[in-house]
Amino acid sequence: MEQIKRLLLSLLFYCISAFGVSLSIQVDIGVSAYNAMNVALSAASGLKVGTVTTLFNFAFLLAYMILTKFRHPFKYVLQAVFVLIFGSLINFYVYTILQNFAVHTYLMKLLVLSVGTVISGLSVGMIIHYNVITFPIESFCVEMESCTSRKFAFFRYGVDLFSAAVSLGVSLAFGLPLYVREGTAVSMILLTASMNISKEKMAKRLAIKEQNTLS
Repeated sequence: MEQIKRLLLSLLFYCISAFGVSLSIQVDIGVSAYNAMNVALSAASGLKVGTVTTLFNFAFLLAYMILTKFRHPFKYVLQAVFVLIFGSLINFYVYTILQNFAVHTYLMKLLVLSVGTVISGLSVGMIIHYNVITFPIESFCVEMESCTSRKFAFFRYGVDLFSAAVSLGVSLAFGLPLYVREGTAVSMILLTASMNISKEKMAKRLAIKEQNTLS
């Protein structure tokens, strides 16, 4: 029962995280490096941004499956389902719910971007806390750390650098706007901070609960 509760809560925070990502995309002052790649490829290919996000998440899931030698079939299925839901929700939020959402002043755009990033970061922190299912990128980087002498951060930052380079390359090649902008820097700072706040808060609550149980 506890595992089902964690799974449902993880799904809830996946949904909330998708909204935060979509909100940051709509203000158009730059997004996180990974999302900047997805937005650029979406604009160049005509595919919806949530669809591009799903394709890349599946690519990382496949890489994770290969690294783990296909030992966790149930986990792969769960991740695949969550990846599909996440991408579909981004499409729903961006092209339906937030379709006519517009912010006209730069300061308000920064505020909305910050709110969207914090929403996403807090949600990802909760997903990590429940530890039932994670995003394929994080799973891939964790497994790469266990297979090599490099740390998780090395691979995660590597993904961001690769994503930023792809985004810039696509924008220049197709004459598109730059999606790696000041919002990218803001997202990097706020995303990590909000993730850590969420994880630490939940860790403290769990410690207090265990202490009360023992007493």
